[in-house]
Order: sequence, then C-alpha cells, then structure tokens
Amino acid sequence: MNSNVSRIQYAIRDKLDKIREGLEEIFTKGRLKNFKKMPKKSTKKISCPKPCDCESCDEKPIGEVTHYFGGINVAIIKFKKTVNVGEKIKIKGANTDFEQTIESMQYEHKDIKSAKKNQEVGIKIPEKAREGDMVYPVVETR
Repeated sequence: MNSNVSRIQYAIRDKLDKIREGLEEIFTKGRLKNFKKMPKKSTKKISCPKPCDCESCDEKPIGEVTHYFGGINVAIIKFKKTVNVGEKIKIKGANTDFEQTIESMQYEHKDIKSAKKNQEVGIKIPEKAREGDMVYPVVETR
C-alpha cells in the first residue's frame, strides 16, 4: 500500500513540476501578450426590476448619506445630480434598505424645491440611515 501512495506522490510532483516549468516559460518569454487577442467580455448589462447596488443593475447611485441626525431623523445627503422634491428615492446600505418620496429638503436651514449637483441637503427620513449609505432613484415599473 505504501508503494502505491509513494507512486501517486511522485506522479503528482512530476505533474506539478511540468506545470511550474510551463508557467515560468509563459512569464519569462512574454507569452502573456497572446491573451490580449482573446475575445473581450460582453459589456451588456442585465436590467434589474429594482434599483440596487448589484453589478447587473443599470441604476447608478445619485447620492450618498454624509451624516445622520438620529434625534430628528434627518439625513444629510450629497447628491451627484439634480433632485427635486416629490421624487422617489431608495436609501441602501449594509443595514439600511428603504424607499421614500422626498417631501421636503433644506439647505442652510431653508426649504428648497430642488438640490443641485454636489449640494448637501437635509431630508427627513422615516428610518435610520448611516454615513456611507447610497441613494438610488426609484424607477416605477408598470
């Protein structure tokens, strides 16, 4: 039985040595250039029915929670594009996942009707949010 085990070990070592030699040849002689000729991965995206942070989702985040005031349930959100009062958003993070319609926004303690790109605004939210949570637009599917 020991002779069978040792034969198998020698066979495995021999195969590993051949693989190692082949890899050394590839890396030392520049054969990696041939890999560029391989067909590229498809760039088509599969559309998700709901906005989320998965790779296949077409939806990109439109903002990020930069601060949360727990006593008054207000999230400070920095938007990456213009967002208006009345739009529906989804706040998603490691422990957060809810949707809401923006009923009001404040900038410098004054009500505003729309947030401009890169503007940080306060929005009253129904649930707790955390710094770093992402904000997505909600697309109504029919």
